[in-house]
Amino acid sequence: MGALIAYLVIAVIIAAVWQRIKRVKLPQPKRPAQPEYLASPYQNAAHTNLINKSTPDTDDTPMEPRGVEPRAPGKLGEIHHENRAGSHMSDFELLVKIRSLSPIGFEHYIAELFRRFGYKAKLTPPGNDGGIDILLDRDGVASFVQCKKYIDRSVSVSEMRDFYGAVTDQLTKGSAYFVTTNLFTPEAKRFAKHTHKSDQIKLIDGERLIACIRLVEKASGPIKLPTKDPSESRQCPKCFSGRLVKRSNKLNQTTFLGCSNFPICKYSQAYVR
Repeated sequence: MGALIAYLVIAVIIAAVWQRIKRVKLPQPKRPAQPEYLASPYQNAAHTNLINKSTPDTDDTPMEPRGVEPRAPGKLGEIHHENRAGSHMSDFELLVKIRSLSPIGFEHYIAELFRRFGYKAKLTPPGNDGGIDILLDRDGVASFVQCKKYIDRSVSVSEMRDFYGAVTDQLTKGSAYFVTTNLFTPEAKRFAKHTHKSDQIKLIDGERLIACIRLVEKASGPIKLPTKDPSESRQCPKCFSGRLVKRSNKLNQTTFLGCSNFPICKYSQAYVR
């Protein structure tokens, strides 16, 4: 009988202790911070400016072609067909999709975006673009576009200098647009701001690009994301984690296939059309 009472007392004590433990709130582990290049552009404190707002580094750089309203698409080729599924993507999802495009696919997408703003857009030959990816024309006025599809790096000041050098002699009344899916370094923005033709150099980062796309979608519907170039769908035979993408050799103006994990993986091979 005494043993039974002892067991009951122990059971009551254990139950009481368990109830106290359940009431204690243990500290929750902190979630690791999301890398900047994967964050939504609207979550980046340094890039919270929206349409036609400016930062100290960019001054009054417009987000979309100033004075140009997006128009209905009309018949502009196969990549112009409406993708209704895309209209349901969040800004973050759309940015991730655009970043997943091949470099040439990204150029096609940006060319179509400018067409929606009323420009005639023509891509320059791969590997021989002279620092300009897209030639624009609107009412006889020429403008120029450089595209950089970056995920985990920013456009550097040296790339900005190269772009300025490529367009400065050709730029008269038009504009020179530098479009990237990520960010511009502060040095690159300061260089663009203090050039002789700073009022014609327009910087469009990931946030501003998404806002431009949304503006177009309201007027004429979503822009279909181009399909990947078949030549760029192959897996890298060296690291097996990257894919082969088209790249340009600035020294001899040739095109080759290189690993998307460059510079971690430096595999390359000749590009055969």
